[in-house]
Amino acid sequence: SVTTKNFQPFASTHKNNTRHPIRFPCAMSSSEDIATDVSNKRKRDTNALPTNFYTYGKVVQNRTGKKLDSTISEERRFRDFFGVDVMTAVTLWELLNNVDFLPDDGTILHMLWTLYFFKVYPKQGVLCSGIGGSKGAVDPKTAQKYIWPFVSAIAALEEVVIKFDDRIIDPCHDCYISVDGTDFRIPNHGCTFSSHKFKGKSGLRYEVGLGI
Repeated sequence: SVTTKNFQPFASTHKNNTRHPIRFPCAMSSSEDIATDVSNKRKRDTNALPTNFYTYGKVVQNRTGKKLDSTISEERRFRDFFGVDVMTAVTLWELLNNVDFLPDDGTILHMLWTLYFFKVYPKQGVLCSGIGGSKGAVDPKTAQKYIWPFVSAIAALEEVVIKFDDRIIDPCHDCYISVDGTDFRIPNHGCTFSSHKFKGKSGLRYEVGLGI
């Protein structure tokens, strides 16, 4: 799993490799209150309902205070800003919560900041202005504090979500995995890293296995 110094999904590791997950405190508040008040570090809404995600999404969409539109309209806006449908976002939140990977003080709004970051992948100034909505730009340190732990937490779900052995469950399949390769450009490191894909310039080659 991928971790950073700001994200520690497990509190400690003993000699017997038993990992003890951190359980973060949760406080129940209304979605509208939390969505418009990111200054309170201890507020966390654990109601993973689509309407709650639409409400939080309005902050990033600069629609705070406006009533929710039809489900079709809200779903379209949600996809435009966050790159996934609302049920995918709900499922992601529940997965993080169920395996105790939710970052400390992280809320649904902060997870939506992260999804917005994934979708747009903007420069820091554009990101901070976008996620701040009508309240103005978020401080860069605040954005980094909440987004990067969620990035690491989502990456850490790999061992929970991806179960490679499931590819052989169906006995009717005679092809369990497809394999391909791809090259990525890197700074020049001599002939050892020469790639024909980049006309002899340096690159790293990855073998990618896909099992569906």
